[in-house]
Amino acid sequence: MQEQINIIQFTPYYPPHIGWVEKVVYDIHENWNDWESLVVTSNIWIENIDVWENIIVYPAFNIVNNFPFPKFWKPDFWKAIKKLQKNITSDTRIITHTRFFFSSIVGWIFARKNKLKWTHIEHGSAFVNSGNTLIDICSKVYDITLWKYCIKKSDTVLAISTAAKVFLELTYKRVDIDIWYRGIDIMKNIIEKQWDICFVFVGRLTKLKNVSSLLESYKKWNFTQKLYIFWDGDEKQNLENQSKWKNIEFLWATDNQKIIDFLQKNKCIVINSSIQEWLPTIVIEWLITKNLVIATNVWGTSEISSYKDLLIYEAPDIESLITHMKQWLKNYDSYSWESYNYINVKFSMKNSINNLYNYIK
Repeated sequence: MQEQINIIQFTPYYPPHIGWVEKVVYDIHENWNDWESLVVTSNIWIENIDVWENIIVYPAFNIVNNFPFPKFWKPDFWKAIKKLQKNITSDTRIITHTRFFFSSIVGWIFARKNKLKWTHIEHGSAFVNSGNTLIDICSKVYDITLWKYCIKKSDTVLAISTAAKVFLELTYKRVDIDIWYRGIDIMKNIIEKQWDICFVFVGRLTKLKNVSSLLESYKKWNFTQKLYIFWDGDEKQNLENQSKWKNIEFLWATDNQKIIDFLQKNKCIVINSSIQEWLPTIVIEWLITKNLVIATNVWGTSEISSYKDLLIYEAPDIESLITHMKQWLKNYDSYSWESYNYINVKFSMKNSINNLYNYIK
């Protein structure tokens, strides 16, 4: 019988807010079977806190897009902290996610005040690149001053990829960092895929996702296969205008399970054109659903798989992307299963949670 460990995760957001950090937090919370699991998060996108079990919510607002700041001056913030205080025991461990969110600072202070063991899971592999020079300069200054404490002072630091580990070692000079791969839990449905091949993009429609270059590649070669684009974002209108009169369909904000169902039922060449990533969950999901993937060579992407169903190119090389798209159209059935068994072991949810337990116990 394993030793009892209760965990408290501090996270900037939690579902229904959509993002990969909160998805990792959610998966840990839902699959933690070694006693109690609590999540502490901002109230952004969470309207009714009564429906959440073991979720403690505090008031916050976004200083800039996707950067919540706790409302320390509100009584509800301190009520949330007092409620959290009642749930700690000698078996409690604190987990924070990503160094440059204020939720990690709150977790650090809470852990030290209550003398609790603190594990920090770092998702980032570089300094922030928002496309806004002022934001990038300010975030880098904070990164090497205030937020260095998340890396320097936590009891255990886990990196979600080799790229993240190397960045942390070089930037913060901490050498005792281990790699922890998050788990992916997808129902293994036996579904015969549709005959026709299509191109697919899944992700937020922002400048960093570089979808414009994907559309340019698609239009330049005049592919006849349909291109489906899932999700929404700031670039929605521009991308719609760029796609006029082409065989491109925008499916917008879609439940993740519906996207998985689509990927399992169709022969998809899935493209990640992003110029900034961590360890992209979507690429792992695409390979598990037995599709071919073309992805930019950013941060942790290349370490997901070395099999032939994952092709890597340098963004924003449109000619390379076109070449890869043409290559996969000719060879879809030859390579679309190659990573399946490897990915299922490497990113197994059960293995991931067991490894996390052993790191924080």
